[in-house]
Amino acid sequence: GLTKAWANITQSSSHTANDSFNVGSLTDNGAGDTSLNFTNSMANTNFCAASGHMNFGTKIQYHDSDSASSVKVRNIDNDGGATEDANEMATQVAGDLA
Repeated sequence: GLTKAWANITQSSSHTANDSFNVGSLTDNGAGDTSLNFTNSMANTNFCAASGHMNFGTKIQYHDSDSASSVKVRNIDNDGGATEDANEMATQVAGDLA
């Protein structure tokens, strides 16, 4: 499927969406842990989400705790494994809408 949702967000300090499509709000779940809440839900939890960061060194992004209405993305330090906020992070979701 085509990209059905995406967001470019700032986790550090402001925790805001710089730009997005089909993402109505963000939930700050703690350091380096953000839920992107969809405006229009996905058909199920079998969608594909991919994330990346900009200008933040050696970090790893992954997603978990997905639901049809949101995806949770986390940013962790590649060296120590601790979650920490990213200056700028982007996520896109492909799959079927409900």
